[in-house]
Order: sequence, then C-alpha cells, then structure tokens
Amino acid sequence: MVEKYIPKFLSCLYDERIKDVIPGQELIDMFHSNQINSIYEILKAIDFITNKWEDVQKAGGGYRQPPGLYQTLYIGSWMGFKTKLFSEYYGLSITELELDERCKAVSEIWNSDNKYHMKTKPTINLYDGHIQGDATKLDKEFYKKFKTVINASCEHMSDEWYYNIPDGTFVVLQSNDFDIPQHTNIVKNIQEMKEKYKMTDIYSCTLQCTVYQRFTLAGIKMAESILP
Repeated sequence: MVEKYIPKFLSCLYDERIKDVIPGQELIDMFHSNQINSIYEILKAIDFITNKWEDVQKAGGGYRQPPGLYQTLYIGSWMGFKTKLFSEYYGLSITELELDERCKAVSEIWNSDNKYHMKTKPTINLYDGHIQGDATKLDKEFYKKFKTVINASCEHMSDEWYYNIPDGTFVVLQSNDFDIPQHTNIVKNIQEMKEKYKMTDIYSCTLQCTVYQRFTLAGIKMAESILP
C-alpha cells in the first residue's frame, strides 16, 4: 500500500521548482525500510482512533469531533510524503507544520491534487496548506483549531506543543530510543512514552528497527474527564 506511492513521489521531484531540494542521502533515508514500517504503524494507529470514535458515538459520547473530514494537524510533516497517504486513506483534511523551510515547496507540489471525492457532495480539498514554523513556539489558541494531531517525530522536539493541545483531541504519536545528536527528546521504551504523553484509550506498539526501536501511541489526550 505505502510502496505504491514512492514512484509517484519520485516522479514529482523532476519538477524544475524542486528538483534540487532533496539530496540523495535524504531520499534513501526517507524510503528506508525503517521509515516504511513506521508508516504502517501510524496507519494502524489511525485505524484505532477512527474505530474508537465510532464506538463512542454509538454509546452516545459527545466529545470533540472525530478524524475523517475534520481538521488534522501533522507536526513534522517533512517533505509531505505521508500527508497524501493519510488524506487518501482516511479523508483527513491536513495542515502541515514543519520547521525545515525546504519542505514547503516539495509538499505543495506533491499534495496539490490531494482531494476527496464523494458521490453526493462536492469534491473536498484535503490539503489545507503548509506552515513553516516551530511546533513548540505556538500557543493553545493555534492548537484549538484541530481535532486530530499527528506527530511522528516527537524525538526531534521538546514537549511544549503537547501541553498546548486541548484535552479531548485525538493524537497519534511516534518517538524512538535512537540516541543521536538530532534526537533531543528520545524515550527508552513505550512505558516512558506513555508517562510523557498522557492519553486515554491508548493504542501502543513497539517496532524493532535496524539499530533502534520506534514507539507508537494513539488515543485521546487527557480524556479521563470526558469519557464515561
């Protein structure tokens, strides 16, 4: 499923506006088996929170809106490769937030046709734009706009962004134990990650990669006071 997107993404890099943006080594890293397997874990996690929302709706729950065609913030979106997957498979309407200023041009071209087609309603544009900025510097008012937050690179940033997400928000997070200079906020195991990012109805997984472990969590942030 994920692999079929790779040739299409590589083809878009021939565009004159972005053909020199991504160096070869970064492309190798982007499509390493560790990255591909990690994407599958995110997709499983999104499955979990989507199904959980359906369960709560049946039980008469009334907290924040579900994933689906609702506003999703994708922190650390990198070149935007995964944005198209999340949108096309789950109908997520995604705003990207990425610190690296190189990434905007690539993502905007790759996701320019990112739309959701429904038989009975107008086509919906699922790419809500790319923000170049620091997730740890944005305030609570900014995060209130989103019903779902995805961050697959928690190891690259401090935790202020998580404290600013409203209670009841759906979250899908990834981190790892790979101790290199670029990783300033690693965790040793999945239990430490659960303690760091408090949420309920947790989906969790530990993926053994080549020389490190990647951890995935999904659920509802600080939802104890909302769920029955």
